[in-house]
Amino acid sequence: MNMRYRGSPNVQGCNPSGFYRTGDGASHHIFASADPAIVSGTKFDMAGAIDHPGWMVTVNMG
Repeated sequence: MNMRYRGSPNVQGCNPSGFYRTGDGASHHIFASADPAIVSGTKFDMAGAIDHPGWMVTVNMG
């Protein structure tokens, strides 16, 4: 999405009613219908395929 939480524009504006959003503090976001808690996250190089690293996460759906 290349949008930041509390940025301009704010990615939170894309979050539909009844959903939660969490992210890495940069441009990676998870939207879910239950409150997600990030258990672990690993950024990895996308070898120039996109303009930022990939982000693989494990979540606990509360």
